[in-house]
This record gives sequence, structure tokens and C-alpha cells, in this order.
Amino acid sequence: MLHDVLTISYSDPEAPILFENSLKNTGFAVIKDHAIKADLINRVYDEWNTYFSSDSKMDFIFDEEKQDGYFPYLTENAKGSTSKDLKEFYHIYQWGRIPDIIGSSTMALYNQLTEVASLLLGWIESCAPSEVAKLFSISLKDMIKDSRLNLFRVIHYPPMTGNEEQGAIRAAPHQD
Repeated sequence: MLHDVLTISYSDPEAPILFENSLKNTGFAVIKDHAIKADLINRVYDEWNTYFSSDSKMDFIFDEEKQDGYFPYLTENAKGSTSKDLKEFYHIYQWGRIPDIIGSSTMALYNQLTEVASLLLGWIESCAPSEVAKLFSISLKDMIKDSRLNLFRVIHYPPMTGNEEQGAIRAAPHQD
């Protein structure tokens, strides 16, 4: 039986239940009418397109211990895959390094996405069976509040050249 991914209004009083149902049936949901403006997202895209096109990206190579910074093209592959993903990306943490050519829009989006994530976690918790909810050490939304582990991954998929390794794809299925 096929299920459709639900499109849910952020302000719908039934949103928590609809969200839970969509996640249970498909693993996904589309949230509309949220407060994140398309203009902000477009500014972030523009900032990072400039960054990924620059030579200065190599000045921010990822820190192996902290895992923040720039991960070059062909750095990552999915567990069990021998082919590297055809992408480059940057890990942003609240405490992490941000290139000077990146403006304040990225951190504004990071913060707004964290707020949305907190609300969505609240929706999930409100629908959790009591026998599951009683196992939470703290509320789900509080698990990300002021967390130093909240990660924003900005991904760039460079144009394909036709010289890619046989079977390589932009992003193989991952387990995380």
C-alpha cells in the first residue's frame, strides 16, 4: 500500500497528529507556512555558492576532532560503499568556525531551523505512547536546547564532468 507524504501547515491545530502519521507512514513530511522566509534561504545559498567557488575554502579544512569546517569533494562515502559521494560540504556548529565571506544570514537560518526542529520534536513527543515517553530523560525539545551538538550541514554538489568513477553518485544512501 502506498502512502503519500503529507503537506502540513505549521499553524494547523492538528499538525502534531498529521506530522506523526506522515512520519509513521512514509518517514517524511512537508511543512508549509513556517516562519523561515525564502529570501533568507536564498541569501544563504548565494553566500555558500560564493564560498564553494572560492580558493579560500581550503583555509577551513575540517577539524578531525571537532568535525567542524570544510569537507572537500570526494571526502565522504556511505557505510558499505566504496565510492565517494560526489559532494563537498561544510559543518556549522554554534561554536564553530565560519568563513569571513559568509554573512550573518547563515547563523540566522541556523537559529530559525533549530527553533523549527524544537517545535517538531515537541509534536513528536506529544504523540509518543506513554510507555515510550516515560523513558525520555528530558523532553525531546529540551534535548536540542542550547546543545553544542546541533549541526547545520551546508552541502554543495558540483556539476558532474563525465569523468566520475563508475557507479559514483552524488549521495549514496546513508544510515544517519
